[in-house]
Amino acid sequence: MLARILGSRIFTSSLRTLALPACCQRRDMRDQLESLQKRWNALRQERDQLRSGLDIIHQALSQLKVDYQTVMKNMTDLSSTEDSVLDNVKFLLDELTSLLKKHEVAA
Repeated sequence: MLARILGSRIFTSSLRTLALPACCQRRDMRDQLESLQKRWNALRQERDQLRSGLDIIHQALSQLKVDYQTVMKNMTDLSSTEDSVLDNVKFLLDELTSLLKKHEVAA
């Protein structure tokens, strides 16, 4: 019978409406504050880890940009070198052809 009374909705709802003693309220508030502080510290640590990860990504992207610019400069230099080599080979072929024609005429 007592279990039925203690388990009834009327009894439990009336317990909720009763004001808790001040010491219980303070303890609950202290527990909630402590829980919030722990959560805040955990979130701050997570934020710091994310920031450091983001810093690493930023550094990697900056280095990638520098490497890309270096590769593009080297390709441009190589292209201009190829053009110079081709021009020089054409010049040498023209000179050789001219020399061979001079020797054929003389022979």
